[in-house]
This record gives sequence, structure tokens and C-alpha cells, in this order.
Amino acid sequence: MNNKLFILTKALLKNGFGIKATGKKKVRQIIFIILISLCFVPLLIGLSVFISTMYDALKVVEQEGIILSLGIAVSSFVIFFFGVFYVINIFYFSDDVEILLPLPLKSSEIIGAKFLVTVVYEYLTELILLLPLFVIYAYKSGPSFMYYIYALVVFLLVPVVPLSIASVLVMIIMRFTAIAKNRDRFKMVGGLIAMFGAIGFNTVIQQFTAKSIDPQQLQEMFTEGQNSMVELMSRIFPGTKFAALSIVHNTGVQGIVNLMIFLLIAVASFLIFLYFGELLYFRGVIGISEQAAKRKKVSREELGKLSVLQSKLKAYTIKELKLLFRTPIYFMNCVLINFLFPIFMLIPLLTQSEGESELESIKAIMNIGIFDGIIVVVGFAAAMLISTINSITSTSISREGQNLYISKYLPVSYKTQILAKALSGAIVSFIGVVTILVSVTVFLELPLYLSFMIAGISLFGIVCMSFIGVMIDLFHPKLNWDNEQKAVKQNLNPLFHMLLATIFCVAAIWASIAFFFSALTACAVIIFAFGVIDFLLYKLIATKGVKLFSDIEV
Repeated sequence: MNNKLFILTKALLKNGFGIKATGKKKVRQIIFIILISLCFVPLLIGLSVFISTMYDALKVVEQEGIILSLGIAVSSFVIFFFGVFYVINIFYFSDDVEILLPLPLKSSEIIGAKFLVTVVYEYLTELILLLPLFVIYAYKSGPSFMYYIYALVVFLLVPVVPLSIASVLVMIIMRFTAIAKNRDRFKMVGGLIAMFGAIGFNTVIQQFTAKSIDPQQLQEMFTEGQNSMVELMSRIFPGTKFAALSIVHNTGVQGIVNLMIFLLIAVASFLIFLYFGELLYFRGVIGISEQAAKRKKVSREELGKLSVLQSKLKAYTIKELKLLFRTPIYFMNCVLINFLFPIFMLIPLLTQSEGESELESIKAIMNIGIFDGIIVVVGFAAAMLISTINSITSTSISREGQNLYISKYLPVSYKTQILAKALSGAIVSFIGVVTILVSVTVFLELPLYLSFMIAGISLFGIVCMSFIGVMIDLFHPKLNWDNEQKAVKQNLNPLFHMLLATIFCVAAIWASIAFFFSALTACAVIIFAFGVIDFLLYKLIATKGVKLFSDIEV
């Protein structure tokens, strides 16, 4: 292939990561990236401890190389799983598809560039899953210099096989079925499958981790041949075994032979992908931008029901909510996350062997009565965090994108539009809080009067965070995006929103512990303090917020 492949890959990466800032904006962008990276530190620490424990246990029976096979196999599975949805978005639902098709580019160059872009995205996954494994293995085993060369080659090639399989599967589906013609429905169903699949995978990993904490159990599991996961992954993703063996035997001829086999398998996978891509891709991508629609004749009575006069604030709030629920990316990242919290919260307690005793301990604390004030404040703090994690208000202006100019012409005041955006976020957040409270009340036997207290005071915290989120997005909206995912997933305003919420939460919990408030006193203090804060923020939105909104240029 000629240089066009790499030029196109570079252009797609630059567009995908949004690397357009210069000067002060570029410095701010770098700072944002650093802050996001720091958020993964706790996960990396926990994973590193787990890997270290496995290595020590397996070292006793001289089977430490198994963790390399297991790590590469698990990484391949995760890459394949998320790769399916990366391929769908990058190959089919990216807005650059219609721009690239008429250009003087070979089909192999377009699909090859998109494949390389997908590989680069998967390197980020490997940084979390595979890099800690290689680093700890090197630290524990003290290998030769060739270890690092072999590990680097394996790191670069691991995504090729699972992504090739994922890409071919997706192209077959897109070519021979009409499922992709309804773009929004396809994204919604696919996203739900991915999200619940991730939850299931997380559950399995937690159970596996819990069983692997005891070094004796870990030794028995592998020495007795109970490594079916490694064997299964090796069959599904050819080459994982050779990749691991090349690193283990990095000082001998066996290492070179295994590395060459792994390299040949990766190259063969890529060539097979290109072959099927040229056969299937263009036939499946043509017409992908068309939207399915139902044609229905509306009667005069139905039109009258749809044209009921209502307040501008209510109408605009409903419009914002419909946009959140009808747009797949917004629904999955902003709405659905509110209702997944009970699942994420209860899975560790219900799946682990010691979960029953932990549940009983938590129930005892909930009902002892002494800690009612702290429980109320912790519930209030959780409500504030939920209203920021869903990123509804902190992306409310950004989600308008290049269509923001339409808001300037609507017969609705800027103040009303801003309040509607804050109100829509508050409504979804409150429903999420109520869902969690119901789960906690049922499974952890939280007293009913505490649930009602938390629900009542949480409104003050949710409104506060909603106002702050909108103001953050007004100060720094991300309007230049070509698909909805960038407006939410590549927007750093939610990070600042969560940091501010964390400060509020820590301060509130510290005060409840330091002064040991009763439940009623805690409610009174929160209602007064955040009532004043909410009023001041409302005034700020009515003045500074309106001015910021009017000054935004698209």
C-alpha cells in the first residue's frame, strides 16, 4: 500500500481525537488529559496488586508464565467485545463516510485506515489491561533486554486478530441484513447489549478475582488444569498462546519462533480482513445515512391534542428530555447510567461469597439509629454525584453543536432555555436517585423515614449541581463535533463538574462526622445552606448565564 493509507489514518485520528487546539487552549487540553489519566490510577493500582498476587502464587509451582497467556487472552476478548462497537461507529456511523467514498481512494486504503484508527483506540484499552501485566512481570522476573522488545511487539499486534474477526462479523451483518437502516434503533440496541455485556463481564471478573485472592486456591486452579479460559481464548483468537510463549522464552530460539508465528497470524488476519472488506464494505455502507421513518396520517383531533398550549419552560424542558431519550448516544451515556447504579452497587455484595455477611453488617448499621445523620448526608452526597456523573447539564449546551444558532431565533428567552436544560437534568437525576433509594431500602433495609428524608433534601443538591453544570458548559461549550458521541464522551466539562461535586460531598460528609448531626439537624442545615446556594446560582444564571449564552458564536 502507498502513503495514502497512513496520510488518511493520520487525518482520521486527528479528527477523531479532536486535536485542533493551539496556544492556551492546547495547554488546557493537555491538562485535561492529565486529569483524566489520573482518574484511572486507582483501577491500575488494584489491577497491579491482583497481578502481583497471581505471580507470587504461580511462581511457587513455576507456572508464572500462565498469567501472560491469561492476560493476553482476556485482553483479546475485551478488545473483540468493544471492537464490535468501535467498528460499527468508525466504519459505518461516522460522518466522514460520505466524504471519503467519492475521493480517489482505493477501498483497501479506506478500510485499512479505519482499521488502523480502531487499533489505536484499542491501544488505550491495552494500556489499562496489558501494560500493568508486562510491567509487573518484568519487575518480578528481572528479564533480559529482549523481553522488552518482544513485549512491545506483542503489545502492538494483540488487537489485530480480535479486531479482524470483529470487523468481518460486522461487515457481514451490515451487508446481508437491513438492521442498520434504522440507525438510531441499531445504536440503541447495540449500546444496551454492550453495556449489559460489560456488566456481566465485570461480574465474572469479580468472581474470578475473589476466588484468586487465596494463593493456595490459585495454585490448585492452574496446576489441576482448570485453565479452560486460557484454552478457550486461544482457540477463539489464534495466536494468543504463541504471543505469551514468545515473551516467556525471550532469550532462546523458541521465543523467536513463537513471535514469528504470532506475527504471521496477525498479518494473515489483516489480509483476510482486507479481502472481505473489499467484498462487503462498500455494498453495506451505501445508503447508511438514510433514516427509517414511519409515514402516518395525523387526524385533526390528534393534531389538536399535539398542539395544546403550555408554558415555554415546560415545553422546552420536554423537548430536552425527548432529545435525551431519543438520541441513542445521549440515552446510553446520560440517561441509562442513572439506572445502572443500583446494579453496580449491589453486584459486589450479591456475587461474592462473603457478600451475605457484608450485607448483614450494612443492614445493622442502617438500623442502629446512631448514624442516621451521617447516613442522610452520605445519601445527599451520593445524589449530588449522580447528577454530575450522568453529564446531562454539563453537556447541555455542547449537545446543541452547530445547531445552537437555532436557539438564538426561537421565541423563547435565553433564561428560559438555560433553566429548561438545568431542569431536564434535575428530573432525570432525581429519578435515578429515587431508583437507588428504592434498591437500598429493599436490599439493605434502609428505614423508610430515612429514604424520604434523603429524597427530599437531595432535590436541593441536584438543583445546585444542575445549575453549576449548565454554567460550566456555558463558559466552555464544545460545539465543534461531527457525531453525538464526541459531544458527551470527548467533552471534559463533566470532569470539572464531578470534581466540584466531589469537593461539596467531602465537605458535607466531613461536617456530618465532625459535628455528628442528627438526621433532622442534618436535613435542616442542608436545606438552609443549599437553599441559599441554589438561589444565588439562579440569580447568576439569570444574569451572567444569559450573557454567556448570548455571546456564544457558532
